[in-house]
Amino acid sequence: KEETELVLLNAGLEHVSSLWSTMPYKSEEYYFLPLTPVMKRTDDLGWKPLGVQLIANLREAHLLIPEHWRCSAKELATICRHLEALPITRNTKHLRKLFAKYRLYLYGYYVFMTGSYYAFLKYVDGLATRKRPSDRALLGEPLFRRLIATAREYCDEHPKVQKLEHLLRNVRRVRGRAIVFFADKSTARYCKEFLDERCILTETVFGGVGKSMVHQREAIDALREGSITALLATSVLHEGMSIPEVDLVLNYSVAYSSISRLQSSGRTGRVRPGRIAHLVLD
Repeated sequence: KEETELVLLNAGLEHVSSLWSTMPYKSEEYYFLPLTPVMKRTDDLGWKPLGVQLIANLREAHLLIPEHWRCSAKELATICRHLEALPITRNTKHLRKLFAKYRLYLYGYYVFMTGSYYAFLKYVDGLATRKRPSDRALLGEPLFRRLIATAREYCDEHPKVQKLEHLLRNVRRVRGRAIVFFADKSTARYCKEFLDERCILTETVFGGVGKSMVHQREAIDALREGSITALLATSVLHEGMSIPEVDLVLNYSVAYSSISRLQSSGRTGRVRPGRIAHLVLD
């Protein structure tokens, strides 16, 4: 109410009228995807033992860190503040290198499990290109190299990628339209190639450096005309663009905030009933 009154005051307006309308029905569903045998095997024989090893290395270097192999974001932030407060010595430099290696490992685990195997491989390529001490140290771990080999072997078999194909096939069957939101561009690009090879035509729409407004308009027009089934996008499509009515909004990646979730879901159910779906690794 206070914000509304402030807007009226700044605009020199005295009255505001309200119009109530009933919005079309939106259904919301979650797909909890079970771990595949490959994921279970890599979790038990690769990720977990490597995490236990890295935690043990940090504790041997006298860093106060929880013993479980996957620290939460809150725990990582606390450890970062602790390390930043320490005086710079040979020991603290060694600690920071070990901790940087552990954080790289955790991010790789997150991408491998919740993104795509392809995105994990692109992440690994980035580590190899940067050649930082912590990058080289992680790439030198035999268990980590085994995980890389597994990702290459089973690249197209990630459960999220498989479910995405299934859902978009159903959309295409009824000549519907969809928007799929991704957290990272590499997974979206990979999914476009994967889907195009299976005759599910899509276009990618990204923001940031190198974005093309012409390409964005052409992609949206293609969705409107029905020549493609879906737009694969990052948060650039959350707001500010005129997008045709879509039947399905699919959050491939878990929304990072309630605002993000609200904005993405607002792309359907405007003129006719729509669906919102979330892919979650169980």
